[in-house]
Amino acid sequence: MITLEDVVEGIENQDEHCHYYYHVRSKSVVQITETEVHYAKSGKDLTHIPKAYQEGVLFARELIKNPVGAFIELPLKSDINGYRFMERFAMSLQEEKVTHALWKVLETHGGLTGFTGKIKEYGIEQKWKTYKKMRYEELARGWCKTHHIEYTKTDKKGDA
Repeated sequence: MITLEDVVEGIENQDEHCHYYYHVRSKSVVQITETEVHYAKSGKDLTHIPKAYQEGVLFARELIKNPVGAFIELPLKSDINGYRFMERFAMSLQEEKVTHALWKVLETHGGLTGFTGKIKEYGIEQKWKTYKKMRYEELARGWCKTHHIEYTKTDKKGDA
């Protein structure tokens, strides 16, 4: 069974060279890089592929052979509206002065850099991290439910 942490990490860590999937057979979240896909397509025997890539190459080969059914792609980071996260965080704060300052940055196209600067200025980095984590977990839960995937909130160490 996967954890919400597995899904959140997969969403946060993906980029144009690395994708994360739920592997149906192993019931785990797996990472497949462009390099592993390249090796998988090359047809090389695993003994001629660096050990660090061998497991990923096996997953990539399976993905190539069975693109539908064996894997479910995690939500793409680019599909998540980070700007909306920032807006909602600003609205969730009790301190009107801070909310106003964050909105001003967002309205003047300060983007993430300006937003992050204000977060630091007001000493609320931990509040932002906690809020963002909660929103990512909410997305992960919804994704799991949509795809009928069992999950637990408990992390790999057994901590709640």
